[in-house]
Amino acid sequence: IINSEVAYNLVINYGGVINKSIKVFLHTYAFDMDNEGYIYNYIANGLVETYPRVDMFITDSDTYKNDLCAINGFDKNKVVTLKLPVDKSLNFVDRNKFTKKIFWAGRISDAKIVETAVEIGNRLNAYGIELHFYGHLDHEYAQGDLFEKMISPLSNVYYHGAFDKFEDIPVSRYDAMLFTSKNEGLPNILLEAIATNTFIVASNVGAVSEV
Repeated sequence: IINSEVAYNLVINYGGVINKSIKVFLHTYAFDMDNEGYIYNYIANGLVETYPRVDMFITDSDTYKNDLCAINGFDKNKVVTLKLPVDKSLNFVDRNKFTKKIFWAGRISDAKIVETAVEIGNRLNAYGIELHFYGHLDHEYAQGDLFEKMISPLSNVYYHGAFDKFEDIPVSRYDAMLFTSKNEGLPNILLEAIATNTFIVASNVGAVSEV
């Protein structure tokens, strides 16, 4: 099961029958967080209800595994951590000069507190530093060109659109990567940035400190 409320409900209601013939593995990677800082399970009929019928929970960070056990009382032997592999073809960048440019990459959404990132860009202008955004716009930011309007008054902030994979971002043009977020699992994009010798400034949420 991967982020499917239909499958959650199927296991909750018919798990006794299902467990007689197959094993059930459920992938989960992070608690969500509301604007007041309270964490909760993303799927309404969530992990606790499925727990008796799930053979193994799979997550990508020790941080989240520990949270599941501490907050929900899960048996640590029922939660397995599988770290995501990093693309070994990523090029290591030899950094020997400053460009006075940094980049932000990810999904441009409320969860990534992009307003904070834009404000950081605004303040960087006083130091002659540019901030460049890469990422898909969530509906709320695409509607009415909201994100474009947010950054249009800032002469040092640029948006380059969505990207398919990390290597599409010209990281050699930048001094560092900015990563803002209010809740995370283990962000694979940070592992990829590290693989390219990119310096990172990030919100200390979820498994970021584990990275």
